[in-house]
Amino acid sequence: MKTARINEGKIAEILLPIPGFTLDQCFHPSILAGTVQVPDAAQVGDNYDPTATDPVIEEPAPVEPAADTVEGAA
Repeated sequence: MKTARINEGKIAEILLPIPGFTLDQCFHPSILAGTVQVPDAAQVGDNYDPTATDPVIEEPAPVEPAADTVEGAA
C-alpha cells in the first residue's frame, strides 16, 4: 500500500520517504494526519472512493476513436 493525499476525490500526491527513513521521520504529523492508504497501483490523478471497503481506484473509461468521415464523399 502507498500513502497518499486526497484532494477533491482524486489522488493529489503520493508520499514517499527518503531511502533509509520512515514516513514519520520525513513528514510532520499534521501532514500524515491528512493521508490515506491506497493500492500500490494508484497514481496521482486517479479517483479515490473512501466509501469502498478497500480503497478503489476508478480507471477512466476508454475513449472510443471517432469514425473517420469525409465531407462531400458520395
